[in-house]
Amino acid sequence: MRSLVLASIVVATAIGCSNVIEVKGVVYDERFGNSTAMDVYLPDNAETGRPGVLWIHGGGWSSFHRDVHTDHAIRLARAGYVSATIDYRLVPEGVYTDLVKDCFCALAHFRANADAYGLDPDRVAIAGYSAGGHLVSMLGTTYDLDETAPDCGAGPAACDVADSAYRRRHAALSHDSRYRGSLCRRKAERRYARGTHRGGHRGSHSDY
Repeated sequence: MRSLVLASIVVATAIGCSNVIEVKGVVYDERFGNSTAMDVYLPDNAETGRPGVLWIHGGGWSSFHRDVHTDHAIRLARAGYVSATIDYRLVPEGVYTDLVKDCFCALAHFRANADAYGLDPDRVAIAGYSAGGHLVSMLGTTYDLDETAPDCGAGPAACDVADSAYRRRHAALSHDSRYRGSLCRRKAERRYARGTHRGGHRGSHSDY
C-alpha cells in the first residue's frame, strides 16, 4: 500500500471487488485549517501517472461540505482515477475572491503532491455542481487575473494548468524565447513572496 504522509487518517476501504485508499483531512492551506481541507481517494495499486478529478461542492457558497461528493470520488477511484473532494471557506468567512483562491490552492496542492498520489499532474479535471460548478468555471476563466491569483505556498503549482491553457490560446508564445510562464504563475509567486500567505479577507491586503 502506498505510503502517504500528508493526511491525518489513511484507511483502505473494500468496495465491491476493488479497494480504495481514503486519505482523509488533508489541509491544503494551513492558514485556514479545516476550512481548507480535502479528502483524497486512490486506487489501491502501485500505478503512477493516473488521471485525477477534483470535486468542488455546491451549496450557495454558504453551506454543505466536501462529503457530498464522497460517493462520486470513490466510484472514480474504483475506476482508476485519483479523486479528491474539497472544502473551501464559506460565506461569511470566505468572500469573493477568497473562495476562488481556495479552489486554486486546492488544485495546487493536489498537483504538487502528484508523486505521493500516483497522479499525472497534467491530467486533472475539475468537477462541481451548482455553486461548485460556478467555482469550476472561475478556475477556467480567471487564471490570469490578479485578484484571483492563488496566494498560498503551493499556489504556483496551480498555474501549470493555466500555463497550458494560456499557451494553447496564444500558441506563438510557446515559441517565443521571451516567454517565461503565464501571468498566473508570476502573480502567484509575487503574492507569496510579498507575504500574503498571512491570510485574511479582502480588507487585510493592501493590493486589493
